[in-house]
Amino acid sequence: MRFRLHTKSASSGQVKRNETAIAALSSQVDALQVDVDAISPGGIEITTGVNDTLMFQHVITSAASPNVISYMYTIVLAGQRYTTDEMLTAINAAIVTAGSVQNAITTTMAFSGDRFIIRCTADTSVVFTIQVVQGSASAAESIGFVQNRIQQGSTGGDLDLVATNTVLFAIRDAT
Repeated sequence: MRFRLHTKSASSGQVKRNETAIAALSSQVDALQVDVDAISPGGIEITTGVNDTLMFQHVITSAASPNVISYMYTIVLAGQRYTTDEMLTAINAAIVTAGSVQNAITTTMAFSGDRFIIRCTADTSVVFTIQVVQGSASAAESIGFVQNRIQQGSTGGDLDLVATNTVLFAIRDAT
């Protein structure tokens, strides 16, 4: 949309303000300002009861024992907008509260390359997998994971389940 804010009289050469165009342009600017004011800053939006629950588990399998031992983490996040650093802090705090070391596996959440990572570390004698479990109010998709995704076994050391998708708004806290 173009506006001619001044007009020049052909007969007198005088420049005069085009008040109609200025008023129309002002109303367009005001409308745009309202739209900009309505846009909330980027981040990961968690809504209570909609996408506030993250469930994942690690499963130990052993050639010596046919029994499967698993530990499920169910993390319920507060409904709010999170930066990636805030999300990482909230999830790791919940993991610590639930017990970051379960069945000789240490679990943490990391963030690298615009993707969240479930990281488990175990002794070399432990064979295990990591799985994002499907939930009805899953935060998994909000942070880039696909539900029911499994990172197949590792014999000890580190095993990472990297989110399939990048976080749409990978906003880091300024430090």
